[in-house]
Amino acid sequence: MSPLAIGTRRHRTRRALSLLGAAVLLLAALAGGFRARLMRFRALAESGPAWSFPARVYSDAVRFTPGAVMPLRDLEAQLAARGYEPADAPLARPGTYDERGPFVEVWARGFAPIPGARPLQTPRHLQLTIAGGRLVRIEPLDGGAAIALGADTPAPGLEPVLIGRIYDKDRVRRTWVPLARVPKVVRDAIVAAEDRRFRGHMGLDLRSNLRALMANLRAGGVREGASTITQQLARGLFLGPQRTVSRKLSEMAYALGLELFLSKDEILEMYLNSVYWGRADGLGIAGIAEASRFYFDRPVDSLGVAEAALLAGLIPAPNGSSPFRNPRMARVRRDAALRERLGAGVIDAATAARVRATPLPDHPGGAEPERFPSYLGAVREALLADRSRPREAIETHGLVVL
Repeated sequence: MSPLAIGTRRHRTRRALSLLGAAVLLLAALAGGFRARLMRFRALAESGPAWSFPARVYSDAVRFTPGAVMPLRDLEAQLAARGYEPADAPLARPGTYDERGPFVEVWARGFAPIPGARPLQTPRHLQLTIAGGRLVRIEPLDGGAAIALGADTPAPGLEPVLIGRIYDKDRVRRTWVPLARVPKVVRDAIVAAEDRRFRGHMGLDLRSNLRALMANLRAGGVREGASTITQQLARGLFLGPQRTVSRKLSEMAYALGLELFLSKDEILEMYLNSVYWGRADGLGIAGIAEASRFYFDRPVDSLGVAEAALLAGLIPAPNGSSPFRNPRMARVRRDAALRERLGAGVIDAATAARVRATPLPDHPGGAEPERFPSYLGAVREALLADRSRPREAIETHGLVVL
């Protein structure tokens, strides 16, 4: 081989390696930017088409301080405002109380309004002694430290009350809840109904995706979805509801990126907090926590098999199959979700039969009232005057005002 040919070959090799290096650097930069944006989503520091969290405005907490003025009637009113339920002692769970003369046994709830942050208040099981309109004694019943004046740690008490929310123009109720608070029965039901092979694929169910893609290309538009849970999350974070072939391809690419940087549990956690579950009284209901409150008037932690099946069945068409508007269709959708779970081996036939005999909810859970609209307006103006955060953060980043 001539020296000229050898030189030309070396030049081409160096050029190919340079182009490859540039491509690798470009891909690394794009991947780094994608990951950074994804982490902002998880930190609720960015909003997307189906990823916005209204600001929540809370009252102050009620602290149990020995010697404080606390007439029994006032304590009863504070318990009622927070939805505490009377129960027989010894109490079995947070959110309950028992009154016996001057003694009030209370199991106060914890309070952690910001995802991943240290709780501002931990649950405490206490006995209060009230005499002469004052709190004269506090005894821990949970093995915790005794309560004393001058203690360095904050006094225990009743958690703040949600006064209201500051919404964006879409007015969607959504409250972040960690995956650990979602019962396994609910997670299993939704995975069985929406994406049975969720734990085994890398964001794409290739068999279903290719079949849907070919059908859509033949039709000249999107006719079939076949989206995995990861694809649905990608759509909610980045793309919106438009139905085009190009958007479907972008959705698939984003799904692969999500699988690259997040664990399956992180993807499922974000999905459950993003899902749209209907609209009522001018407000959208989104995320598993608000769906639980709206359909069953209970916290997500307490959902069981029947509730899980209904929520899983509602996802494809929550307004058209709402149990409050169309109970027949709601029952059809719930039973379809039960069949999916039965087919996936998550439940047995006896459990499915029992759930099918369970009545549907017949009225929505109450949303928190707009107690003090003027105060909420003042809070909004004060937040807008603070230039340290983007304007849209006030309505979409899940700010907590205490």
